[in-house]
Amino acid sequence: MAQNIGLRDYFEKQGYKVNYDNKTGNITISDPKTGHSATVPKGTYSLVNNRAYVSPDYARSVGHTLFFGSPEAYAEAIKTKEAAGIPLDDPAAAAQFKQNYPQLFSTPQTQQQQQTTPSDWWAQFLQDYMQSSEARINALQSQLSSLQNQNQFLSSMSSQLQSQNQALSDLIRQLQNVQPPQLPTQETKVETVQENVPVEGVEQTQPQQQTTQTEAPKGASGFVLQGGTLPSTPAVTAEALYDYYRRLTGREDESVRQFLAGPQFQAALQGAVPAWMAADPIWRLLLTRAGVNPKQLRLDTLRERLNKGD
Repeated sequence: MAQNIGLRDYFEKQGYKVNYDNKTGNITISDPKTGHSATVPKGTYSLVNNRAYVSPDYARSVGHTLFFGSPEAYAEAIKTKEAAGIPLDDPAAAAQFKQNYPQLFSTPQTQQQQQTTPSDWWAQFLQDYMQSSEARINALQSQLSSLQNQNQFLSSMSSQLQSQNQALSDLIRQLQNVQPPQLPTQETKVETVQENVPVEGVEQTQPQQQTTQTEAPKGASGFVLQGGTLPSTPAVTAEALYDYYRRLTGREDESVRQFLAGPQFQAALQGAVPAWMAADPIWRLLLTRAGVNPKQLRLDTLRERLNKGD
């Protein structure tokens, strides 16, 4: 005996709708494409965890009923084939259907049914099939019409977006062509003051400026070891220099804070810049921030190298 199958899973996978009636306990299965429906009465299925189960033969008999449109039409097809001696396509499902609807097979056949020929059965079958096919075609045409309407809507939206994009492009071009207003310019008057204007009755004397130039010491190679004086100690505090150091390096270093406030760095600001400090880019930036001339740092580096060469 075949294992029972879930009624809802079996039919919903084929595109049918399954509805349970809480009042009657009947289950209605309908085909949304053809409009055909079949009823599974209460008591013909078993419930396990609130799920209806039937035998595979029963499920197929319901499927045949949906195809023919009603139990009566399916019963007529079975009786027509049997009367004509034509084998049934699904004997097990037909037998199960006879058990479910015995009243459709207990009445005597009419004179017209007894005289049914195979050609009549095929004509009826083709007629039913054409009706079913026509219903499916109508459903497909309805879906096609819906897709066409959606396509027209999307085309309309695309045209609107293109128009808005064109208007935005025109506005951007107009803004690019707008020239800013030119403000009137006012010439600055410069007054010159004459110096040493002679005054009548006063003897004019020009002060004599005496400059004493001390020759800078030279090394063994003949280069000047010191070419000028460095600026005095700037007004930049050690804490401000350390804050600048943190922004340059992105890290905290207490030893650097103490060094900036110590006598060795103060001596470097007065002119005694060590070679390592002049060669390091971070310390050169700190010295420049403190007021030391960058050109002087390069000269000090060169002198340090020359002294080592001496």
